[in-house]
Amino acid sequence: MTGKLFLSHASEDKQDAQALRRALEDSDVPVWEDMLDLLPGDRMSKIEAAVKNSRGFVLLWTRRRASPSGSSARRDGRSRPR
Repeated sequence: MTGKLFLSHASEDKQDAQALRRALEDSDVPVWEDMLDLLPGDRMSKIEAAVKNSRGFVLLWTRRRASPSGSSARRDGRSRPR
């Protein structure tokens, strides 16, 4: 199988994502991660292409991200009312 495994994660889980990426790569599984594969100014189309061409998709979902305080931000950057 060709392509990299696409690793998706929340920014607050960056350290966990990097540890997971290293473990996968130590097992000879190539991983696409934004920190390594994106440059400032890259467009969303680069991410879409990486997903489309990936060998699989891993969503790192942690308790920290699933908590009410971790999910209070909306896509438009405003806080949700509590």
